[in-house]
Amino acid sequence: RFENDLLDETDNNNDLTGANSPTYVENVPFVAQDLRFTTDVAGTIECPFEVVYMVTGSSVAEVHVKLPSVSYSADTDFYVWYNNASARAYAKTDWFGQYNVWSSNSEKGVWHLQENSLLKRIDATSNRNDLSEAGTPVKDAGKIQSGTDLELSSSEYLSIVDASQTGLDIVTDFTFKMWVKLEQLPSTATTIMGLISKDDASGQRSYHMRISTADKLLVSYLDTAGETSSGSDDAIFVVGDVGNWVHIATSVDISAKTFEIYKNG
Repeated sequence: RFENDLLDETDNNNDLTGANSPTYVENVPFVAQDLRFTTDVAGTIECPFEVVYMVTGSSVAEVHVKLPSVSYSADTDFYVWYNNASARAYAKTDWFGQYNVWSSNSEKGVWHLQENSLLKRIDATSNRNDLSEAGTPVKDAGKIQSGTDLELSSSEYLSIVDASQTGLDIVTDFTFKMWVKLEQLPSTATTIMGLISKDDASGQRSYHMRISTADKLLVSYLDTAGETSSGSDDAIFVVGDVGNWVHIATSVDISAKTFEIYKNG
């Protein structure tokens, strides 16, 4: 099995050599094969990590490391190891590989949106909830390396059919979070802007998060008791947010029917 950097992910070590500058499906360069992260100075207690992007010969990279714990009141030290010519890149399924950064039991989908011309946006979790394009959304600069530019006028969005998804039938407490940069406010466009939703062709929804025409963040889910909705009391998006990156998140407690909404915090 061969992945993004042409390394054989089996124990057979049958690595491939590229010719004529092949484009890797997921942009993790060969140079990252010796990268390691540990919680101890001796380098013996390793942490799972994912290299999403790296510019060789520079300090530019996007790496996600899963630490055992992070203190909210003090610095948490961890250590970076490299320059080991004999080291091999971890496979996604290895104990310290990508899939153990994102637990399939907790993270149902993580999309870095770094793909350029695959017609898909790859899910970083082992659920592999890869998203397909509708319209012609393009890769653009994101808050963290890359993002996807969706145009309202072209009805562009990313989706996955229900038969192909794993773990997105969410019936327990859930959290959605993302970076968003609006080109205009929904109140100016006079239309609701959807951010994430699970629904069918007739508009029946299991859950969704969207921005209303009053520029409020709205969240709802549907269970056997019917639909439960909540939203921000005031406009969560303002004129100053247009053209700037805003981090939004919502946390929903199903049993208590409570919602927490966060903006840049």
